[in-house]
Amino acid sequence: MTVADELLAQCLATPDDDASRLVWADAIGGERGELVGLQCGRDAVSAAELVLRNRRERELLATHAKAWSGLDGLARRVRFRRGFVDAIEVDTDTWLAHADRIVARAPFVTSLSVTSLHPTYTTREGRAEARQRLAHVVEVPAFAQIRALEICDHITELEYEWGDAAAAVLASTGTLARLTALALPHRFTDAGIPSLIDGEPRHLTRLWLRESLLRPARTTALARAMPALDELDLRAARLDFELIATGWPRLTSLRLRAVTADDVVRLATSPLASQLERLVLDPGDRRDRLGPEHVVRLASLSRLRALELDGELGEDFETLRALATVELPALRELRLAWTPSRVGLDAVVRRFGAQLELLDLRASQRIDAIPSTTCDVLVDEPRELELLQVGPADRASWRVAGEVHAVGAPIDTAAWLVDETGPTPGRVWELGMLGDRRIRIGRTAMCEVVLRDGSIARTHAVLDWRDGGHHVRDLGSTNGVVIAGRRVDQEVLRDGARFRLGRVVLRYFVGPGGGERATACVRMLATTDPVTGLVRQTSPDAARIAVADLAAMIARHGTVAVDVVIAVLGRRLCEAASPNVVVTAPVHGEFGVHPATAAAMLVEAVSAPVDAEGELVPVRLTVA
Repeated sequence: MTVADELLAQCLATPDDDASRLVWADAIGGERGELVGLQCGRDAVSAAELVLRNRRERELLATHAKAWSGLDGLARRVRFRRGFVDAIEVDTDTWLAHADRIVARAPFVTSLSVTSLHPTYTTREGRAEARQRLAHVVEVPAFAQIRALEICDHITELEYEWGDAAAAVLASTGTLARLTALALPHRFTDAGIPSLIDGEPRHLTRLWLRESLLRPARTTALARAMPALDELDLRAARLDFELIATGWPRLTSLRLRAVTADDVVRLATSPLASQLERLVLDPGDRRDRLGPEHVVRLASLSRLRALELDGELGEDFETLRALATVELPALRELRLAWTPSRVGLDAVVRRFGAQLELLDLRASQRIDAIPSTTCDVLVDEPRELELLQVGPADRASWRVAGEVHAVGAPIDTAAWLVDETGPTPGRVWELGMLGDRRIRIGRTAMCEVVLRDGSIARTHAVLDWRDGGHHVRDLGSTNGVVIAGRRVDQEVLRDGARFRLGRVVLRYFVGPGGGERATACVRMLATTDPVTGLVRQTSPDAARIAVADLAAMIARHGTVAVDVVIAVLGRRLCEAASPNVVVTAPVHGEFGVHPATAAAMLVEAVSAPVDAEGELVPVRLTVA
């Protein structure tokens, strides 16, 4: 046994001691040891130092997380905390077959997120098998060290109350008595609460009921069964906040789903307001929207340290302006979802920027220029899954640990996807080679098909392989999925089908000969712009019409607005050009013009301000 191994054994013997981890880090040195140092002792550093630590930590994880986890091919995702993997997401079959290997490679893991428990959703036999599979998951010897469990199957469209059944299984196996954190599936009802209570969950500090209701009659009984609870996640309807404050005096973190204006008013005037340090408001698809007059009520949450506005709350201009008038002296973290209004975001940053440690915009559909601030700003980091992860001290992101094939029959038909008008025209993705039956399309590196375009959401759509074909499904994006001129939520793709995401058009090919058709499409795209029909290449003596100060324009107006400007200029140039003048598609803000003598005339004809989503953007063109 090496010295490093002996020191690691000491870390395992004293898992709550940062000192032993730092000694191990000093012994191994390098970037691996640096990560341990960055993630330990965070409470003792200044806010400015914390910002620098967070940025360096993300750099290291983005580069090395897959190798350092040791779980390539086993875990879908991992999370590093205090220098080591402490949380994982795994497929049920993988856990049942390789739990010992997983724990051996990640000996500090204490949080487990398990997927694909349901083999069959709609049959009685399938439901029974799902319960049996969950029982097997918690009975595996390696599960003995797990203290936080999340069940990720969200089968909300079924009548089958999977959450109730899961609670019953956990109670009957004695699992609830050992857990400190539990996230149940969405389909959990009042009928499952007796199972929770019978399971003696006295050690639970965090409970996620998600869309479930908690009626006042059940609140007292649950409070007696789990007195140590400090975090609750559930539906806002019918909650008795005074009763919750009385039953759980330690409760400091609350997520309210399907929240309404009345819920916020009741919370702000209840004793619970003086307890909360973290609050997440998620209106879901409720029409009873929260307005500025309700957001100002948050001033009564004097201890609030972390605030998250989900859904349309995070984009509403008036709501953000109202938030900027609220006195929240303890606020250190602010998370905004959807598309924050630029003006509203400016107001919030001016008001809270000096006191914030973290501005989290990862859930936004798009990001324009971020106002100048000294706090840590998160934009493109992964945010798909944060397993029972709360509180200002724990910000380590999940990272993909490796490709894991989904349960079920593999894709048995070759299929291709071609980028026709996106950021990389002619780019081809061979779908069968992406390693999954569920292929995400979006702007972040977490997606299998990455489209770096301002009109594309971070995770915009998904291609699901089922019933022998690919189905494209919108994931609630701002700009949607359009097929044949109509916006669709979900539709099966046929050979040769075109579908548009924002401004990007993709072409789908499948079946025998699909590869040849995709190749022919790519050859056409290499010479012709599919939207304008104009050639991409001109003669060597062609002139270039460039958008001057493009970088400054992006910094001031944002990438989305500049994309609109470029598109409008392209249309103007095509309309102004005479029949014998060729205008080519823009590359990095430069349009090609042949013959070159026509360039000056075109610049004069099209150099007018552009209306980019309600903002008048001045334009200056030059001839290169």
